[in-house]
Amino acid sequence: MTKRTTEQILRELLYLAAPDSSEEARSAAAEAIAERGDEALPAGDVSRLAEVLRSRAPEDGDAGERVALRGADLAHANLYQVRLNGAELTEADLTEADLSFSYLRGARLDAATLTGADLTGADLTDADLRGAVLRRADLTGAWLRRARLDQADLHDCDLTDADLKTASGALSIEGLGGVRWSADTRWPQSQPGLGSQLLDRSVRLAPGIYRVGGDDGRDRSTGTAPGPGAPEPSGPGTPDPASPWGFSNSGTPSSGARSKRGG
Repeated sequence: MTKRTTEQILRELLYLAAPDSSEEARSAAAEAIAERGDEALPAGDVSRLAEVLRSRAPEDGDAGERVALRGADLAHANLYQVRLNGAELTEADLTEADLSFSYLRGARLDAATLTGADLTGADLTDADLRGAVLRRADLTGAWLRRARLDQADLHDCDLTDADLKTASGALSIEGLGGVRWSADTRWPQSQPGLGSQLLDRSVRLAPGIYRVGGDDGRDRSTGTAPGPGAPEPSGPGTPDPASPWGFSNSGTPSSGARSKRGG
């Protein structure tokens, strides 16, 4: 994987920060660039990058400058609720990064490593996830409409309440091994029988909650196979692109999302 240097990433941070950041802040960042050279992006600088990305106007990333972080080492980074619409994150290392409730519409995440990443409630509409590694990633309540999932590794990830209704890239039972999902998960409408197939191959963990694969002898007959024509889920855990928080009502995540975030 090609790593971007601290200098490259911090120079982008300086550009994004302008014109709102102070001259002192820019000078401090420039000094950090000169001192650190070619090493992984330090946690402190990741935090500063995240603050800038959170403060971007909602329209930034749609009509404004795109963030270019190709190959960046952002493993374990706290990128909660950042605005990365249209960002270039190809081959980036986002292992166990916190990207919950972030805006990643149209982002390029092809061949990115998102193993164990928290993408709870993230807006990944139109995102390019071809060849991305999403093993054990938490995509609870995430929007994946029109996302490109060709060759993406989704093993053991959490797709509870996720919306893949118009996602592209054929999904298979084998490719979804270990995936956790719910009756409100929206499977691709291009694969109308997928919900029923998954129900037949899943273990019921709780009412309306399943895991693909395994067999603990629990009765699956009470489950209802969700389909692309099923009603849209509603409530505070439903993503809403019109909302500044990405969720309807108060923006409060669902009870499942809250439990995963410890709140």
